[in-house]
Amino acid sequence: MPATPVPPARSATFFLASVIILKKGEAIKLRAGETLVYKTRPHWIISAWAAWLASIAVWFFFASNRVTSAEDAQMWLGFAWTVSVVTLIAAKVTQFYRWSSRFVFTARRVTLKNGILPQRSTGFPLRNLPMRQCAIVYSLVWLIALLTHAIPACGWGPEGHKVIALIAEQNMSSAALERAKVILSGNSLEGVANWADDIKGERPYTARWHYIDIPLDASTIDLERDCPHGACVLVKTEQFLAALKNPRSNRAAKAEALKFVVHLTGDLHQPLHCENDDDEGGNLLRVIWHGYPDDLHWVWDTGLIQDIDRDPESLAEELERRITREDRLAWDRGSIADWVLQSHRLAQMVAYQDLRRERPPVIGRRYEREADPVVELQLERAGIRLAYLLDQRLH
Repeated sequence: MPATPVPPARSATFFLASVIILKKGEAIKLRAGETLVYKTRPHWIISAWAAWLASIAVWFFFASNRVTSAEDAQMWLGFAWTVSVVTLIAAKVTQFYRWSSRFVFTARRVTLKNGILPQRSTGFPLRNLPMRQCAIVYSLVWLIALLTHAIPACGWGPEGHKVIALIAEQNMSSAALERAKVILSGNSLEGVANWADDIKGERPYTARWHYIDIPLDASTIDLERDCPHGACVLVKTEQFLAALKNPRSNRAAKAEALKFVVHLTGDLHQPLHCENDDDEGGNLLRVIWHGYPDDLHWVWDTGLIQDIDRDPESLAEELERRITREDRLAWDRGSIADWVLQSHRLAQMVAYQDLRRERPPVIGRRYEREADPVVELQLERAGIRLAYLLDQRLH
């Protein structure tokens, strides 16, 4: 279940917006008589070409799943926009177009009919606006497409992982919490909660460690079927917990193991990280969310959590108040495999429900009323269980 690829519709918008800028990189200058010279403005076109090429590069990195964290996505989107703006400024300031245009760009002559310029010569669709306003409008369209480009799904979204880490910190023993801070060189669990997502761009082989592909209709775990070569959230969480406990592990190895444990414990409580219905954990299942198309995985990663509360601190505080002593005792029981199967059952009963009946399924209020308590419950369980696991390994 790799990270969510870029939705085709948004990719097309992102790409075509740059092409439109090319179309509008034109100026019209009046000459004597009834003739106009329909001439390009190369500094705009140079910028548009830079934006176009940068768009292709960003699209490639998204579509190939090389961008697998919000931070990486923001970096590449910022890069694409910066390239176009810097190129525009450089081309204008250096007047590069003065000599390049004679080789690259051509002028065309069109004749006025009764003093009216044919509409087709001013471009489509903003025919009646001057070139500068057209260029500004299309640049803004390109920027909006850029900024609204989908960011890949990465387990619980950043908010969810922070909530889990904050709950864990409130429920760990003081000794274990202090030991964790020493291993992390003073950093908190919240501070490293999304580290495992952040490094997937540099270490793409770790992407498979964040989920386990249990068939949606299955009722048991088969590691040979669901976790080939031991590359899944179940096996890797157990391995990193063992590394934390191992006295032979050096500090760097323990720090990395701890960061993975903090993150993967959250991932194994996300129901869509513990199933596969031939849709890459819901990444390929298109749904209608708040009137717009999206994928089921993103809805569970981020959409539902943001609807509940966008602020991790306030959400963690609210969830922490609800957790009872009985909850803590009940949730500490069982193995990691038991917790994975629990998440899998929630995917069967709640996440997918009757979504297969509609194409595309609509995530409505009834669905949210059933899903929201499950999201909150899984965040609470993950926080308490993370505290329990670290108390055991860090004493």
